[in-house]
Amino acid sequence: SYTFLSISSINTNDYLYDEYFNASNPTANVKGHFSNQSPLSVVLIHGNYSLVVSSYETNTTGNFTISISGPTTVILH
Repeated sequence: SYTFLSISSINTNDYLYDEYFNASNPTANVKGHFSNQSPLSVVLIHGNYSLVVSSYETNTTGNFTISISGPTTVILH
């Protein structure tokens, strides 16, 4: 399995989606949710995933880092 963690000074809401993110239906294709408060552990197969990162509070911005660990390399585009 892979572990995703957001590292940030702001509270983040981070979602991993199978294939793509649909803004018209943001709950479709959700593979999992994580934040700087709790990591996500998930089994991934070879394929494409979308990662969406947002702040928990409205009108809040800041720097963040996504940490991903697992058995093979993960490439983010």
